[in-house]
Amino acid sequence: MLRVLTNLNLLNRQDFTGSTSLIASGVTGTWVKQETGTVDYVTTSGEYAVGPVWTESYRDGTVGSWSPDVGITGNLTIIWGSFRALTDQFTGAPAVGNALAVLDDGTLGVGTANSDYIVAYCTKASHSITHLGSTHTVIEFTTV
Repeated sequence: MLRVLTNLNLLNRQDFTGSTSLIASGVTGTWVKQETGTVDYVTTSGEYAVGPVWTESYRDGTVGSWSPDVGITGNLTIIWGSFRALTDQFTGAPAVGNALAVLDDGTLGVGTANSDYIVAYCTKASHSITHLGSTHTVIEFTTV
């Protein structure tokens, strides 16, 4: 789940071909890296990531279940730039002000400055929201 709180005109978005593993097991909000025209999970926690997947996945959180166009094109929409958002794709218990890096499962986790590639900062710790009729435990973050 990814809910963008920033004006969408301030974002960059682009479609990339998703790797077989990402299409089979990803969800909206999974953070990815780009390699030679495709996007995939980072291979090592703290590695550089482009941004989260914005393509709509099933609302029940079923992995690998995307909107019908993904089955036809194999493409996923990735967003990047400076933005603020809510996501349920996080690991651990990030606190307000924690630097966030991308873990090897595509989730955000607490990162270490000068050793991990920091992609965002936590601006609101774990809390529950209702989004599109489902309750999610999310964090709020701002990208860097």
